[in-house]
Amino acid sequence: MNAHHAFGLALVTGCLVGGTVGVAEIGANSPGWASLRRVSVAAYEAQSPHRSGFINLAYPTEVAGIILSPGQYVIVHNDARMAAGLACSTFYCLDPLIGWKAVVSFHCKPVLRPVADTTKLTFDTGAIGHGYEGVRRIAHLVEYQLPGEAEGHAVP
Repeated sequence: MNAHHAFGLALVTGCLVGGTVGVAEIGANSPGWASLRRVSVAAYEAQSPHRSGFINLAYPTEVAGIILSPGQYVIVHNDARMAAGLACSTFYCLDPLIGWKAVVSFHCKPVLRPVADTTKLTFDTGAIGHGYEGVRRIAHLVEYQLPGEAEGHAVP
């Protein structure tokens, strides 16, 4: 991973920007964003305790202490890991050199919400980030909610 550490935060870089991918095809030999768009995420999720959603971050965004570069990510939530008290939320990006990689994982806190029809993100846009380039304003992800869920996932 190409990351810079400073003040307890890391900047994740080197992920592809653009396109969308199916979670079922995550792997180093994945052919790329466009061809993976046809993968049935619903079929994958029906067989596992995972739910997923695609997001596009337009600005550097802090997620659980890690600063993610602008670009597209897949969020995967694992109910079994949540029930066990383990890190249940993982953000993945597509690294053109090694394929899919997890860039941040954390244990979320469920928050009751109306059912979402799309992936929803809640930001604190006034957060201050301490990165290798100095202090700057960055978006801070406070909560996410995946399509079809009646709960949000608060980010620590």
